[in-house]
Amino acid sequence: MARTMMEILEQHNTAVLTNDYEKMIADYTDDAVLITMSGVYKGKEAIGGALQQLMRDMPEMKPIESPTNMLTIEGDTLLLRWSAESAKGKIMNAVDTIVVKGDKIWRQTTSFEIVPK
Repeated sequence: MARTMMEILEQHNTAVLTNDYEKMIADYTDDAVLITMSGVYKGKEAIGGALQQLMRDMPEMKPIESPTNMLTIEGDTLLLRWSAESAKGKIMNAVDTIVVKGDKIWRQTTSFEIVPK
């Protein structure tokens, strides 16, 4: 049975927040594409490298509750504004768009800036 968009998001967020690389990468299709301000990552291996860099830059990242956080879902597409912090830095008002194919992430854009602590 296919996962819902919320189930995909919740599982992916849990994987990111617990630094579970295997579960993070399992959320993506083999032909997934991640577009960031620092480049375009095609396929699980390349996306995995980008996720590992985020884990190094923001170890043990935790969400920050903010009135500007928001989530909108329409069909297979999700728009998310989020904030997080770690011992090394803070991210405020990051924006992700996720498009799902089947029950995995097929396309994702993300834009954020890490402000060092």
